[in-house]
Amino acid sequence: MTLCDRERCTGCGACAASCPQNSITMVPDEEGFLRPSVVETCIECGSCRDACPVLQPGAPAEGGTTAYAAANQDRAARLASSSGGIFSLLARWVLTQGGSVFGAAYGRDFAVVHRRASSLEELEALRKAKYAQSDLGGCFRQVKELLEGGEQVLFTGTPCQTEGLRTFLGRPYDGLLLVDTICHGVPSPRVWQRYISYRREQDAGGAQPVAIDLRSKETGWPGYSIRFDYEG
Repeated sequence: MTLCDRERCTGCGACAASCPQNSITMVPDEEGFLRPSVVETCIECGSCRDACPVLQPGAPAEGGTTAYAAANQDRAARLASSSGGIFSLLARWVLTQGGSVFGAAYGRDFAVVHRRASSLEELEALRKAKYAQSDLGGCFRQVKELLEGGEQVLFTGTPCQTEGLRTFLGRPYDGLLLVDTICHGVPSPRVWQRYISYRREQDAGGAQPVAIDLRSKETGWPGYSIRFDYEG
């Protein structure tokens, strides 16, 4: 099966999630970016091509768009957020409706992974910006299963990821809220891990970080700072 050109592939994983044979896996390329890899069990059914946002681009919105500017009224929430704290408000609303929220969190060794939050306690890990390509794992299939069961879902990610989910689903769902982050390009997970290793050696003699904040406001709002906290 021929997928989209490598130069245009964003690594959203919609093709892998759509494959009924599980014949597509997302593996790191030479630069560390996750890319689809097709194995021999492929039956060339075309599901992956139908789900690819590059090969199946969405139609432009009719009638123009409307933009709003907003900020969380809770100052503590704004300080604990990367920007204006709107994600927290949207996510809390969806959770109070009995829904689920999907977003980027830090996994093992601070690898960036997408995961589901179904409670306010689990939501905390999804807050704040993480600047590396995230591993979506089985999130797309989880989202579809929840929507088919009538549950409300908020999914937040890069524009490529949200568009990948849209094409994977194949049709609109009333219970789905998609939230794009403003993206300036996604760094490689390999570069991110090298940066963490560099900071460990420079800051703490190789000690393992226990928390990372890439948009800390401890130095004020005009200029963000990066904060690493280490063991001990």
